Amino acid sequence: MTTNTNNAALQSLVRELIQLQSSFRFFLNFVKITSPPPGLGVIPWEPWSYLSEVAEELPQLKRLVILKGRQLGWSWILAAYALWKALYFPGAVVLILSMGEDEAKELLRKIKMINTNLPKRDSFDFKVVSDTQQSMEFINGSSIRALPSTENAGSGYTASLVICDEHAKHEH
Repeated sequence: MTTNTNNAALQSLVRELIQLQSSFRFFLNFVKITSPPPGLGVIPWEPWSYLSEVAEELPQLKRLVILKGRQLGWSWILAAYALWKALYFPGAVVLILSMGEDEAKELLRKIKMINTNLPKRDSFDFKVVSDTQQSMEFINGSSIRALPSTENAGSGYTASLVICDEHAKHEH
């Protein structure tokens, strides 16, 4: 009986891992963010229609430029997408470029916050092997790096994903 229970649990885990890897939108069901305005705690990510539409298309897009206002949830969905790429695509290199070092670290902080608040179960248990203010690396060989947009930012990396936050304000 125990063998059947273990097999069923293993099959369930494999199914969930396959679904998580194949669907960013499914991953978003488990994402929590810091409530706007800050100070109200951690809340589940809310699937606003325009964000849900992008979530469906994002994994297939080669390039996406968003002209946006503030406080519309774009940073959170991109933070979740960066984490999803790092967790479910071994060896992924995610680069976050922003105006300055502080701004880049802020988006990385959101990624770390999402990672910390994922459910505590095997399908989300990807050990962070290195965690600094500017990067995090996972046991599966993936990494996320926050860089200021300098002339040589990202040189030397073969990136799986590059997020240029506030790109219009990048000097380089």
